[in-house]
Parts: sequence; C-alpha cells; structure tokens
Amino acid sequence: MNKVKKLFIVGLLVFLLTGCSYGTLDTIYSGSTEFTEFDNWLMEEVGIKATPAHIIVKDTITNYTDETVSYTELEKLFKNDKINVELWQEKLSNDKYVKDYDLIIVKTTDCSACEYQEEHYEKTILANYKNKNILIYWIKTEDCLGGCD
Repeated sequence: MNKVKKLFIVGLLVFLLTGCSYGTLDTIYSGSTEFTEFDNWLMEEVGIKATPAHIIVKDTITNYTDETVSYTELEKLFKNDKINVELWQEKLSNDKYVKDYDLIIVKTTDCSACEYQEEHYEKTILANYKNKNILIYWIKTEDCLGGCD
C-alpha cells in the first residue's frame, strides 16, 4: 500500500473515532408563555416540579432531579434507574426526538437556581459529557416553575 493511501486511511480512522466520541449540544426555547404539551409531559409524566431539572434518557426516561446538581451527583443519576417513563414520541425541533438525547437540562428564565447551576456546575458537566447528546430546554419563558427559587 502506498504512503498516500496509508495516510488517508489513518486520517479517516482518526476522523471516525474522534467524530464518534463527541455528542451534540442543542438548545430549544419553548417560545410560549403558556405551558406546551411537551412542558406538561415533563411535569406530569416525568415529574419535574422545579428548575433546573436534569433528565436521564436511555430507552425510557430512567431518572431525573429537579434541583441544582454537580457533575458527581449527575453521574449517580446516570447509574441509578429510579423511574421508567415512556419517551415523548413527537418531534421537538430540527427533526429531533427525546430519544436522540442522553440528557435533557430544563431551565427557566429569571430562575436564580438555574443561574447558580450555570455558574457553578454546568461547564464541568458539559465538559465531562461531551460524548453525550444533550438538550438544554427552556420551559415556559415567562415565569419560573414553582419552587425553583
């Protein structure tokens, strides 16, 4: 095999291996001052009562917390399945579904707990989970879910 082919194959392998090790980070804004059907599903089916919320997605929703969490605390959520909620089946946006994510972070504007999460923990979480597909979802943009501040 000539040198150019070898370099091409090595380059392709490096591209594929590194490309497969990085997830996505998407942001979706509810865009509504009323709770959407998806917002209601998050509250009623998953059970979130406050923001920030962190939802673990596997074949189903397997765990969540609706409080500020560190990377270490979030790791425990990934390892311990405490619920089994069927996934939201409709498109979220950009032709993506809940099943396309590993972690959904739910936030609300003007929420001091969300700001605290962002300032103290979010960069570490995102840095350590860059191989996961993450959605940051801004629920109902007008006011905070009860109990978040």
